[in-house]
Amino acid sequence: GTVTGTAAAPVADAEVLAFRKDNEGDYYDGFESAITDANGSYSLTGLAPGDYKIQFRRGGNATSYANEYFDNVSFAKDATVLTIGEGQSRTNINAQLEVGASISGSAIDPDGNPIARGVVQASVKNSSGEDYDYAQTAYIEDGAYAFDALPEGAYYLEFEALDENWDVNYQFQPEFWDNKR
Repeated sequence: GTVTGTAAAPVADAEVLAFRKDNEGDYYDGFESAITDANGSYSLTGLAPGDYKIQFRRGGNATSYANEYFDNVSFAKDATVLTIGEGQSRTNINAQLEVGASISGSAIDPDGNPIARGVVQASVKNSSGEDYDYAQTAYIEDGAYAFDALPEGAYYLEFEALDENWDVNYQFQPEFWDNKR
């Protein structure tokens, strides 16, 4: 297949992953991967027969693009299942990546001082609108954090302060953006 971006330009160095369905029906029984060439082309070879979901991940010159699954969805649960038979080849499993959104800000303590270190998780409502799916994790360093290449959606942010050993700092309670708990 081929991975393109804005204006159908080829995306070099993007990672393409094929997740195989396991016996419990999950798609984490191992995976195969490939990297796109200068023309955005890739080939996943040696796949065992089975059901797969394909993910396209940013990398190389694709750092501003949001990750996606085949066929143009943000989350694995919504991805199209590709069934591969013995000796079968599938072609034209293509992706056109979209430029992702960004979120950045600062994390401060109750006195207005920057949190030295911590973690922020950005989660977005899934396609059913009922649950949240994890999207990305960013680290807080000297109060600042930033996310880039996020898929489109309405996000909530969860903040957790860490101590000098990068363990949970129990001096501060975890909270959500806008001082929500």
